Formats: sequence, structure tokens, C-alpha cells
Amino acid sequence: YVSCDVANMKYVNAMYGYAYGNVALKNIATVFSASLKEDEPVSRTTGDNFCMLLSYTDVKQLENRILDITERASLFPIDEMGGTHKAVFNCGVYLIQGGEDINMIRARANVARKKSETSFKTQITFYRSEDLARELETKELEADVVRALRDKELEVYLQPKYDIHSEKMIGAEALIRWNHPEKGILSPGRFIPACEANGFICTIDFYVLEEVCRNLREWKEEGRQLVKVSVNFSRRHLAEPDF
Repeated sequence: YVSCDVANMKYVNAMYGYAYGNVALKNIATVFSASLKEDEPVSRTTGDNFCMLLSYTDVKQLENRILDITERASLFPIDEMGGTHKAVFNCGVYLIQGGEDINMIRARANVARKKSETSFKTQITFYRSEDLARELETKELEADVVRALRDKELEVYLQPKYDIHSEKMIGAEALIRWNHPEKGILSPGRFIPACEANGFICTIDFYVLEEVCRNLREWKEEGRQLVKVSVNFSRRHLAEPDF
């Protein structure tokens, strides 16, 4: 199963307009269809993303075949004077084992495609066993984050800000750590990227804000001197309409 997109499609649309971009996509679809066997389906799924089912004898032969197909589809005309533009593709490949759910197959091919680094030539990335391990770890992490929020396992640490001239603390920045019951203290790098991807980061942002406000209230009631505390919000959170 091959999932591919046009890596430089945004450039094509920006340079020649969306109407021409649609013509280019139709050209690519036509070439893809003409390059495959009768029993090898191809489909445009969304935007500039295509998928196809290819037969193969070995992995190297499959890789060469994908390169041949994308190379045929890469050149298309941009004007009546014979000018052409070259498309660059990101391709993710999942080798089907048999008896697998099509949605899972597609998802794993997409995972491989997104790992392809955009460059000046077509990239082909195969889904690996370590990708599966990472996928399972991410799913486990998602379930753990829900529990961590419920059981207050996420702890807020305050990093002081000092005035180097007066040598006094003038503020602090709120940082989050995860006191995992089995893995111990986890730094943000272990769980924040996954939370950014699945949207949990928005819940975590407000969790930290509430903890900071609670601390400031307690300090005020105890008569302590208060300082300004900075709380970080995710870029993804800023894009939410109800933020």
C-alpha cells in the first residue's frame, strides 16, 4: 500500500494558481492510472494525496517501481509554449501482511509518508517495526495522560527568575513534570510532543494555569510576597476559537 503526496504542491498553487493546480493533479492521476496494472487500484484521497495498491516480488523491485511511476507523473505542462514543471513526491509504503484492516493499513502508510523529508527529489519511506512500537507507545501514553490528569500526577515546578543586579527573585516560569507511578519523573520531552499531536496539550495548558493560580492564592493567604509567574500556552491552543 503506497500513500503519496506532492511535496511541492503549495509552490505550484502559489506560482500558477489553484485552477492550474487542479489540472496538475488530474494529470498526475491520469499518469498513475495508466502506469498500473488492471488489478492495481489507485485513488486520490484528499487534496494532493494519492494512494495505490501495488504488487511486487521483492522490496527493491517495489521501490524501483514506485520511483518509475512517480517519475512518469512528475513532469507536466505549465503553458502552451511547452514549459514544464517537475513534481516532487513524498511516498510512504506499508507492506501488507494479509488479513489486516484497511484503515490500519492506510494509517501506517501515512505515518511512513509523513516521515519522508521534503527535498528536491522524490522520497520513499517504508513503515518499519520500530514505527509500530512507537505507535503502541503513543497509544499507551494517551491513556496514561488521561489518568495522570485525573490523579494529579502532573506536577508544576517553578523555575525562578533572578535580577542579576539586585540578586533577588523577580518572577518564575511554570514548568510541568510528570511524576509517573512506574517510570518516575518524566520531562516534557517525553510526553508533550504526543500531547501536541492529539490535542491533549490544551487540557494540560489550563491544568498548569489552575495549579499556578492555586499556589498564588495559598501564598497570599499565608502572607508570602507574591511574584509574577509565567505560564506557557501551546501554539496549537492559541489557534482554538474559544481560547
